Amino acid sequence: MEHHLKWVLDTLEPRFELIRELAAVYKMDFFCGFSSGNGQGGFDLNGEMLARLARFGIPLTLNLYPPEAATSVEAHSDSGDPE
Repeated sequence: MEHHLKWVLDTLEPRFELIRELAAVYKMDFFCGFSSGNGQGGFDLNGEMLARLARFGIPLTLNLYPPEAATSVEAHSDSGDPE
């Protein structure tokens, strides 16, 4: 997770003022999803990464996907059912 967020921040930080201007007008968030095969696991964000994220003043949303949800979605998509 930290590797991916680092890439996003490395891309956005040179445009910091523009992002802050847009965030004043539009709803923005950093949206991350996390899933594991057995429901266990996690990730760490070090202090530097947290400070870089916080500087933007944009919420960080973490969406956790338990294994049952992944299995349910896969079974649903394999059934040919459009829902």
